[in-house]
Amino acid sequence: MSFIAWNCRGLGNLWAISAFKKLLRDKNSTCVFLSETKKNKFWNVQGLSGVVVVSCSGEGNRRAGGLAMFWKEEVEVDVLSLSSNHIDVLIAIENEDEKWRLTGVYGFPESQMKHKTCELIDQLTLVESTDKWLLMGDFNLILSQDEKEGGNFGNSHMISMFRDILQNYNLSDLGFEGDEFTWHNRQDGVSNIKARLDRMVAAPAWSSFYPSASVVHLMRYASDHLPLWLRLVSRKPKKKQNVLKLQHFEECWLRDSGILEAVKGSWEVAGDSMSDKINRCVNDLSNWSKDRFGDVPN
Repeated sequence: MSFIAWNCRGLGNLWAISAFKKLLRDKNSTCVFLSETKKNKFWNVQGLSGVVVVSCSGEGNRRAGGLAMFWKEEVEVDVLSLSSNHIDVLIAIENEDEKWRLTGVYGFPESQMKHKTCELIDQLTLVESTDKWLLMGDFNLILSQDEKEGGNFGNSHMISMFRDILQNYNLSDLGFEGDEFTWHNRQDGVSNIKARLDRMVAAPAWSSFYPSASVVHLMRYASDHLPLWLRLVSRKPKKKQNVLKLQHFEECWLRDSGILEAVKGSWEVAGDSMSDKINRCVNDLSNWSKDRFGDVPN
């Protein structure tokens, strides 16, 4: 089971659409959150049966923003709220015992508006439980100067504000594997700027619910942002195994010369594993005993 968050920077050309479809084929994810789609409508996406869309603004080459969240049939989604900068849902995975909260975030990109991303997180805590809560996407903010390389220093005030809002609500970064930076400006040499703008953060109860969760920064797919890929171990209950009731080895069996043939025949036709052979013998000896001796009293 896995989730993807990706600022795709527009799905209006064949190259971007092809990259998106390749990403879905490669990762076969349960749920996908896209930001900056620059689209108002979406085609049917193979393997993903549900979708909620926040339309972009503007027309033609002036289109901006746009969000979408897709999910598989095995996922039940209840939409809590939408805006140009987020999609907030309650999610339930088939055969799992509890729902949890998922918020796809697209942080305000304008420098003078970045504080509103922190205000958005603050507002989201007021409308629904933050117990089992995962937030993912392009926050357009960094948590330290180390998360940016090239260009001017990051805004220290915004770094502190972002760090404080996450700490206030006990939201922890899930870390990552792969490239350190999720965005770059596609410039060369001294003009190149990189930053870790995309991330996944979660409340302690969510992390306890999925203790093996891991985030991977994937290769670039036709965007200046890397897709984030979250891998989860399914909490589906394991199928109950048929446990055979142990039988008593009856002393009277040793007086019957047929027991050796019964054991040998059962052992040879059973599966390759030791447990298969033992289980087959227990069953066959029980049936053999009833045929030869009837119900043997304990």
